[in-house]
Amino acid sequence: MLSLLFVSIEPAAGEKNGRIAITHMRKIAGNGGRPAWSPDGARIAFDRRSAKDDCYDLWIMNADGSERRRLTFFNSPGHPHHTGDIVNAAAFSWNPAGTSFCGVLNRTPRGKQGSLELWLFKVEVSDTDL
Repeated sequence: MLSLLFVSIEPAAGEKNGRIAITHMRKIAGNGGRPAWSPDGARIAFDRRSAKDDCYDLWIMNADGSERRRLTFFNSPGHPHHTGDIVNAAAFSWNPAGTSFCGVLNRTPRGKQGSLELWLFKVEVSDTDL
């Protein structure tokens, strides 16, 4: 179970010590992590492990924890993203405009040594998407 928290440290004017605010945002079934906030703070991209195949795919949600959406289906047989390789999301970072993010994926063909690949994911946002 993944829990996303928001932590804010705000020092008071003229003081050395600040206060820390922690907000529990959402519990997400399955293992996951490596959250990456969009530059405007509106969305969070993260990875999530599938219980069936023990592999990680990329997800996105609103910063308040609503509207979770799976972005990749590399490990879902029958889906166009699926190649039969084992693919795990490793790390990602948003572009300054918040319209896409770059991700490092570890692709391992069955029975072979894996390789790291750099992918660019465009995030199309409309009022109905998020």
